[in-house]
Amino acid sequence: MHNKFSPLFLFLVTAILAVFSFSCEKNNPVENGKPQLTASENPVTVAVSWQKYITISGGQGPCSVKSVSDSSVVNASIDRFSYPYGRTLSLLGTAIGTAIIVVQDSAQTAEIQISVTVATIAASPSNVTVQVQSSQYVSLQGGTYPYTIDQPTNSILADASVSGSSVYIEGVAPGSTTLVVRDNANPPNKVTISITVIPKPVLTTPGKISFTSSVGGFSADGILPDNLDNIAALPANSEGAGGTIYISSPGTNVGTIVGYKKHSQNIVDVVAIVFVKSNLSQGVLPIDSSLALYGVDTALVEFVFGGDLNSQTADMYLMHSGTLTFTALSAQKATGTFSGAATLIRNDIPVAGSNTTVTNGSFDVPLLQDNLGLTAQNLEQQRIIKFVQKIIEYNLMKVK
Repeated sequence: MHNKFSPLFLFLVTAILAVFSFSCEKNNPVENGKPQLTASENPVTVAVSWQKYITISGGQGPCSVKSVSDSSVVNASIDRFSYPYGRTLSLLGTAIGTAIIVVQDSAQTAEIQISVTVATIAASPSNVTVQVQSSQYVSLQGGTYPYTIDQPTNSILADASVSGSSVYIEGVAPGSTTLVVRDNANPPNKVTISITVIPKPVLTTPGKISFTSSVGGFSADGILPDNLDNIAALPANSEGAGGTIYISSPGTNVGTIVGYKKHSQNIVDVVAIVFVKSNLSQGVLPIDSSLALYGVDTALVEFVFGGDLNSQTADMYLMHSGTLTFTALSAQKATGTFSGAATLIRNDIPVAGSNTTVTNGSFDVPLLQDNLGLTAQNLEQQRIIKFVQKIIEYNLMKVK
């Protein structure tokens, strides 16, 4: 069970936004000399009389449906009114069966074949990959409500539970298992979810991060532990720095850099940087909490001094202006500097007249490549979402 308050929820804010909001494209594969588009889900299962939306990436311009092998099973069209425009494939299940849908780009030089199965009850996704100590939600559609577990997972490998139309899956140990969910029909309709649990990657080299400000300084040097989300379990007087990066090429690269320093068992300082960058290279990013919401090249910096793990609230500082300079950035390491102005946030609300200047910020940290986009999973998601709403509501970057 996580503490009600964890200062680390701060640096996870835009990492979750990255998972929720950014459409990150992968390298476009090439098949028989012809570039291939990619899909956010393939193969796809959709329930009869239910709709599902798939995001298409790669190629040029808006996409179109080139062919449907069996239009009696599924209706397929490109939804030009849903973001990303001209890249959203709308599927409507009309009859139980299977079909192959071919989608092409506007230049008709890149395409993708999407396998669609229409069933009475469907799970999305039906094939789940999750890290140890991380979690994922699967949505259910079709059939007769409510849904219940028919055949549980191998609990040595994964835990699963059903709430409403969602299945919560948490990785326990590496391996493969299945989960069968049924509806309330008589006889029941069933759907099988395949689960693969992979090891949780860990950092093995130390990192450094430090800065000074008018309200205090921060310095951490050490290996960032893999159980940082449960910071209360870490030993007193420990410290470390490191980060993760979700790489997409071409597309949006989202990274987090965090440093922590425990002064006692319950008192901790934390600094976190979340950055969005279109390429892995040197460069200067503006520090702007609003731009981070839109996925443009920017950075967001937050820190907590003397966070009390026994408290349900914390004073934290959010940098609303300044610059972050990468002197080097790769999939394995990030080095750079940062400086600017920060505002005190108390109970998720900016405090007037609380500006502080941040100077001499520097970092030299190892990075873990987060191929699954799991940077922010297995954490206090509801609290984070609430904090994001506060950022939008109070427009923190304008607090001067």
